[in-house]
Amino acid sequence: MTPDLTVEIDTLVVEVDEATARAVAEGRVEALAPALLAALRDHPAFTDAVRRVSRRPVG
Repeated sequence: MTPDLTVEIDTLVVEVDEATARAVAEGRVEALAPALLAALRDHPAFTDAVRRVSRRPVG
């Protein structure tokens, strides 16, 4: 499978509350998903890549 979008991020800071940190420490990494998605959504590398993809012709 060829990816449609590749984003290279050197540093991504994800801030979570204590309950989320505890859940991740207990192995429930899915608890990190909302914070991770929010951090990606706000990261310039990700938003720039999405803009590039959205301008590609379809087909």
